[in-house]
Amino acid sequence: MEFNHVPKYPVQTLQKAVEILRCIKESDSIEGMTIAELSEKLDMGKSVVHRILDTLYAYRFVEKTEKTGTYRLGWAFMKLLNLYQHSIV
Repeated sequence: MEFNHVPKYPVQTLQKAVEILRCIKESDSIEGMTIAELSEKLDMGKSVVHRILDTLYAYRFVEKTEKTGTYRLGWAFMKLLNLYQHSIV
């Protein structure tokens, strides 16, 4: 089922955050993605990507791998996914 709603008054920062989460989710890498990779793929400035990722990290929607500097989906994102899956059964 496809959902094609376009918000009348979109919140640009929230749109960018959702794009970042989708990009990480659709990444082929188990390691996640770097700020530079996300910036290039989404055509967003590195500082914008960094600030959004920092906020998502604070709320545990992404995890940061210190060793590689990559970001992947975090615990809070997985918890929301799990809640959604249980609500549609």
